[in-house]
Amino acid sequence: MVPHTVFEDTSAIEKGIDAVPETNGIFLAWYPLNDRNITKYNIYRKSSDDPFAYFRPIKTIDIESATAGKDTTFIDGNTETGLPTYMYHYYFVTAVNKDGLEGQAGDTLRYMLLPKPELNRPDGEIYDISVDGLPVLQWSFIDENPNLYILQIENSWGILHYKGVFRRDFNNDAQTLDLSTVVDLPELTPGDYRWRIDSIGPEDDDSGSESVPKVFTIK
Repeated sequence: MVPHTVFEDTSAIEKGIDAVPETNGIFLAWYPLNDRNITKYNIYRKSSDDPFAYFRPIKTIDIESATAGKDTTFIDGNTETGLPTYMYHYYFVTAVNKDGLEGQAGDTLRYMLLPKPELNRPDGEIYDISVDGLPVLQWSFIDENPNLYILQIENSWGILHYKGVFRRDFNNDAQTLDLSTVVDLPELTPGDYRWRIDSIGPEDDDSGSESVPKVFTIK
């Protein structure tokens, strides 16, 4: 399986095990084996730190779903309720050949979902920069775990900007970021923008969450 580091959260293309914005789910990725006899992959999970707890199969991916030369991916918890937060979920993947024989488990990776940051504003507002200036972003996170936030801003052409923001709201107050103070922010030309906040837990690579994006418009 493909591991994840905190540096991936500031990359245009994130790789490895990670949270997703759509739900309380965990994104998994692994590189397909270069073996024509492989017909499917089995994904196993346990949600316990108990070393004697069993891994249980949660998904089978047919080889037709894997693209040669590309990571094979799956989102665990891509349902209405998603996966529980504040709990480590452990995963490994096995390959199965055309005779039904299953290979050994690959590397085991873990991830803990934290509650998603709540984006307060902007939420659909329209800004005339000559009058209003650039937006002041505000979000809340009622929790002690995150020590770093990652801001993502994108437009219709793709991701425009990433920025790490150290947490200042340890009294559970809303945190703000005035975009006019972000020195390396590209020019926000007229159009629609989406913004999102990822939280990075104290374990860095092993815990976090991604907020549901919200939008603003520059006129």
